[in-house]
Amino acid sequence: MVYGCFVAEQQNVWALILKKIGTLGEASLFVFFIQWYVYLIGIYSLREHVVASWAWPAYFLASIAFIAASGLMWTRYGCNRLLTVGYGRTWILGRPSTASGLELRPS
Repeated sequence: MVYGCFVAEQQNVWALILKKIGTLGEASLFVFFIQWYVYLIGIYSLREHVVASWAWPAYFLASIAFIAASGLMWTRYGCNRLLTVGYGRTWILGRPSTASGLELRPS
């Protein structure tokens, strides 16, 4: 296991994993909502129709894959702009500014 971690570190596998996790973190509000609907509507409604208890791990893994793919697509297409409150940038060219874009002057 330690050797596997060492090889993964040498191949920059951790950087790729952390990048994907960070991307899901950027879409965390959307991921929260989508997982709520997937588990409440999708999985919960299937409990009456799936009698084989051995199939539940497969449904769980499929739901994780769907939620992760949805979060990655949400970030890829820049949909976080749809969930903003409309504040402007607070730093322009390394200097603090107001939401309206006017430059702040020290007093």
